[in-house]
Amino acid sequence: ADIPRAQVLTTTISPAAYCADIQRNDYLNERRPDAYLELADSSLPMSLSASAASMIVSVAQTTEVDANLEAAECIEAVARDAAKAKAQGAHLILFPELNLTGYSIGKKALEKKAETKDGELIRRVRAIARELSIAIIVGYPELSIEQETTQSERKIYNSLAVIDETGTLLHSYKKTHLGNDYEKECFVAGDKSELVKVVTLPNGIKLGVVICMDSEFPECMRLLALHGAQLILVATALANGPQESVLPLK
Repeated sequence: ADIPRAQVLTTTISPAAYCADIQRNDYLNERRPDAYLELADSSLPMSLSASAASMIVSVAQTTEVDANLEAAECIEAVARDAAKAKAQGAHLILFPELNLTGYSIGKKALEKKAETKDGELIRRVRAIARELSIAIIVGYPELSIEQETTQSERKIYNSLAVIDETGTLLHSYKKTHLGNDYEKECFVAGDKSELVKVVTLPNGIKLGVVICMDSEFPECMRLLALHGAQLILVATALANGPQESVLPLK
């Protein structure tokens, strides 16, 4: 059904009313209310269509990748987990944030390991997806493709490669809300256009992705939904340890 402008709400949140915790208040500084409203307006009027397709999604819960781990070992781990997921009937497997290099390995290591979306890391993951016929979504530090003159000017994004079961790279999503000082030191935030990027999988399901702190803001999910997303997946590097279930049992 068509969704009128009046039903797309953008509110102003008072940090004091939201939470007294200083860290949570800092989170609110990452909000982009003007961009959210602009992007919502650009999607209207819209129509939502149902999909008859269904799919099984596997979620990989892994230990922290060590900075000394070679790229080949990281790729081998992805291949093993993807093969296991495929054997269990999954059509897609979601890996954690920065899974191909590790999250807390430090700025220098991230700069050394960062690659473009056309680099060897993603090419090898694409080959795994194609060989196993399973879609793979995996985090990595993405080097910008701009021509840089010095090492200090290189731009690195906290990105998520979205690869379908044919091995096609559908999108490389750049995290738009950086979660802490460490991330702000290591990465550049993605442009607002990332918030409305929805890709269509071969089975017809429209997919959107976000990374960790992006999911703290309901506008991110709302914008993806407004632009047609039927499935939204969130990759994180949260260190709470393996969970028995993704959703709490009731």
